[in-house]
Amino acid sequence: MRLVFWPRIKGRSNLPKTGKGLVLVFNHKSNFDPILLLCATPRKLRFLAKAELFRLPWSLFFNWMGVIAIDRSRKNNQALEAAVRVLKSGGVVAVAPEGTRNKTAQTLLPFKYGAVAMASRAQVPVMPVTITGRYLPFFGKLKLEYGKPMMVGEDLEAANSKVFKTIESTIKNNEEK
Repeated sequence: MRLVFWPRIKGRSNLPKTGKGLVLVFNHKSNFDPILLLCATPRKLRFLAKAELFRLPWSLFFNWMGVIAIDRSRKNNQALEAAVRVLKSGGVVAVAPEGTRNKTAQTLLPFKYGAVAMASRAQVPVMPVTITGRYLPFFGKLKLEYGKPMMVGEDLEAANSKVFKTIESTIKNNEEK
């Protein structure tokens, strides 16, 4: 990933190297986004991924990687509880709150509430992560930026809005440069 796409990584010092659980919330434009996060993040990541991906042979790989399957067609308490257990044990869960890859011209799709809900239940911070540029070998100006971790209180709507605005603002700032 680093040799082919030359991603610039900013804000890595914001990422706690060990310790308390953490929810990484990232914008999702490409199937390569989780791979970039895995390569750029020194901590072990557990991802939430749509249940439709869990078909053989991919299900073997996703289960081995500890990916948590989520059924996007309904409220998925089982996946949420699995993620909360990971967070309470000090793990890191990566979530794309748009719920799918954004194939539109919009900067971001509306965020679902799962990421802030699990952070609130586990009493761990959310860290916004922004991916900009293109996955164009050697010339895509790919950039990954870790924001500052933020605690989520009882007001999930306010927390979701704050994370959304933080990622949206970073995307717009990076596009202007």
